[in-house]
Amino acid sequence: MIPLLLLLCLQGNIARIIEKRQVFQRGPDHEQFKWPNNTVHYYFDDNQFDPSMTEAVLRAMELLSTHTCIKFSTEPSDVMIRMESDPRQNFCYAEIGHVRPHQKFSFVSACYSSGAAAHELIHSLGFIHTHQRSDRDQYLDFRMNLEDMSPDMRDQYKIYEGQTLYVPYDYGSKNIRMTDTMGTEMLAFYDYLMINKYYECSCDTDLKCQNHGYPNPANCSQCNCPYGYGGDDCSRRAEPGQTVMATVEPQTVTIKLDAGYRNGDERQVDFIYSYLWIEAPANKSIVTRIELVSKEKCFPGCSRGGVEIKTNDDDRLTSRRFCCGTGQFDRSFHSPTIVMAYNSVGVDEYIIHYRHDP
Repeated sequence: MIPLLLLLCLQGNIARIIEKRQVFQRGPDHEQFKWPNNTVHYYFDDNQFDPSMTEAVLRAMELLSTHTCIKFSTEPSDVMIRMESDPRQNFCYAEIGHVRPHQKFSFVSACYSSGAAAHELIHSLGFIHTHQRSDRDQYLDFRMNLEDMSPDMRDQYKIYEGQTLYVPYDYGSKNIRMTDTMGTEMLAFYDYLMINKYYECSCDTDLKCQNHGYPNPANCSQCNCPYGYGGDDCSRRAEPGQTVMATVEPQTVTIKLDAGYRNGDERQVDFIYSYLWIEAPANKSIVTRIELVSKEKCFPGCSRGGVEIKTNDDDRLTSRRFCCGTGQFDRSFHSPTIVMAYNSVGVDEYIIHYRHDP
């Protein structure tokens, strides 16, 4: 979520690596590992599944089924996902694709969030990690010796043969400033698009989507929109949010997000969002800087909350995210420039400094 993550929980610390995937083709029959009728059958193992994890899994299913043509069903079938919470493991995992009766899917408290659950469900749909893509060396610089890893860990980094790449590599290339962006527990626009392409989801509609949106196979009267865009056709700002006009003089606007807590002091199952549109006159670039007011949340991948300013030429791609430290200046050539704040625990408050060039 999406935008998502390789969840390898080592001594209680989750190492989140990347957030996008691609399909792994095994053998000559590529349809064999796709779920028939685009329907994933599953059940919760009453003896093995932690019921406190149910909300995260069901929310992940809701996110996927409302943006794609994938459905989730508890109706009996020859192949079903067996949901469990393996007490011997402190990480989550799932078998890739439509594989066998009672296939594995383990979800434990160390991974708790709808984004982490969606990550595993997308594995179940047939996708592997992006850092195992055939083109990954164009985007990642691995400074580790794979031979020093255990065989299980080494398998998490190998490049699989026989891949079909449906979407661009989304994380920010070899830009060191993208370190806090990789692995955020958020489904990305390209995650949904990738699933829709692989499962051949489409709409027979005259709906014209704007700003790189496309008709949503789950509801063909609306478009799937990149983050920050809303309305049925992606022509308006997503809500909640506000729009400001940049001038040559520096200005500020404050964004405050109160996600509250679950069970007293724990994170929520999903994020809340706020969207800021910064507009400028034609041919003027917009300069922004983020100032953090609330307590820092320096989690890998800004996975509890943060701010993303859409500066990529393709605003469907994930831009650099910020959640701790000192904000740097960013320049955007988009009007509007989209600022997306998100939070899953407690209160986050940011001051956005903005202006346009003379």
